[in-house]
Amino acid sequence: MKKVIFDVDTGVDDAVAILLGVLSKKACVEFFCSVSGNTSAPQSAKNTLDVLELISAPKIDVVIGSTTGFRKTRKSRNVHGKNGLGGFYLEKNPRKISDENFVDKYVHTLENSKKPITIIALGPLSNIAKVLKKRPDLEKKIEKIVFMGSTFDKPEGDTPYAGFNVASDPESVEFLLSITNKLVFCPNNHGRDFALTKEEVDSLKNINQTGKILADIFKEYHDHFIKEGASTYDSTAVFSALFPHNAKTKKVFMEIKYYEKLGTALSIPHFDKTPNAKIITKINGKKMKKLFFKILKTLP
Repeated sequence: MKKVIFDVDTGVDDAVAILLGVLSKKACVEFFCSVSGNTSAPQSAKNTLDVLELISAPKIDVVIGSTTGFRKTRKSRNVHGKNGLGGFYLEKNPRKISDENFVDKYVHTLENSKKPITIIALGPLSNIAKVLKKRPDLEKKIEKIVFMGSTFDKPEGDTPYAGFNVASDPESVEFLLSITNKLVFCPNNHGRDFALTKEEVDSLKNINQTGKILADIFKEYHDHFIKEGASTYDSTAVFSALFPHNAKTKKVFMEIKYYEKLGTALSIPHFDKTPNAKIITKINGKKMKKLFFKILKTLP
């Protein structure tokens, strides 16, 4: 089993990603660290606890990560409905947020691990950049950082918004690219290509109580790329990290380009320059969805 740290901004599509990551029996999850993105870092931590309780996950520490970007304060977005999780919350959840400092948690975990750890980053890279800025020596303790971000598409006109996690904190991505070649970008394209269809979302409520709750959550997800159904952005990153034989990667030079007038930035892949990262070019999304439904059927 891979030793994994999950860095998350838990919103709607993160729920399925967490389910796959925790219950696929492919990962030994060290802890979850929240980050501001889909919602604030504190709310993301609360959402993570509620998802873990919903899927009857083993006890796993959840710490609150950075509430700001690597160098700038940035706002979270709100396309995931009320509270960032489609309005779903547990009034009584026995799981509690850890009071540990997120940098200390990262440092302690990496320092004491006998083998390299995979970090799966489903939100902006603010936490990881801050940890490695303080302790760059710990880069050697990381196997890879699988990051749900970037796109195959190059920006045209006024559309450099394809990669929210990059645009939310481009400075963190740029910093990490400067100190490590272990970033593996999982482009948004995969999440759109293998979105759950409206029929698949509707079918969830007939599986069990967990499926019914997930179906209700998904209906509050407002992704303008998917007219009906729900994208699987974060799930594709988790699946490709834990089942690498079902994904193909290619070395790439990733450029961070800023659009100051629009207040955003985008990562642009170049395949004709000296590589500084990898990018996932293909994923077996059908197998990913099949695994999701298989695991879901084992829940209450």
